[in-house]
Amino acid sequence: MGSSIYVYDGVEDYKIVYPVGTDDLAEIPIDAMVLHPKGVIVVSGTYKGAANARPDFSKSLSLYTGSFEDFEKNYWNDECEYVTLLDFNFKKNDVIFEGVELEHSFHVGKYYGKGIKKKIGSKVRINGYMLFDYERNRLNFIINA
Repeated sequence: MGSSIYVYDGVEDYKIVYPVGTDDLAEIPIDAMVLHPKGVIVVSGTYKGAANARPDFSKSLSLYTGSFEDFEKNYWNDECEYVTLLDFNFKKNDVIFEGVELEHSFHVGKYYGKGIKKKIGSKVRINGYMLFDYERNRLNFIINA
């Protein structure tokens, strides 16, 4: 089963799905996101699960649990670049990962919120929290924190 992406307007919407006291594995902060020609590697720096497992460059979206320093030292290559912008496109229901030369977009599995939805047809910059739910293999993006 592949990763899914959930987008929330704010922390209040996030707490509907993840009430206070949720397991730590459900709220892993994201240290960095790296673009490569086939997709995006999410770097968490937690060492949970398969500690220091190799990043899977064959998948369009994958998690690397080692530190970002370890990723740069052992796996960084000329095809990699940092994600510099992260946008949510309401019209296409996609999250867009943008770098300097590369760009990848992924369909959003679920959107929670009402306030920002009024801007249908526009893109909104995701400036809030970025978390990874290890148990459900889900990226959670909060637009405004």
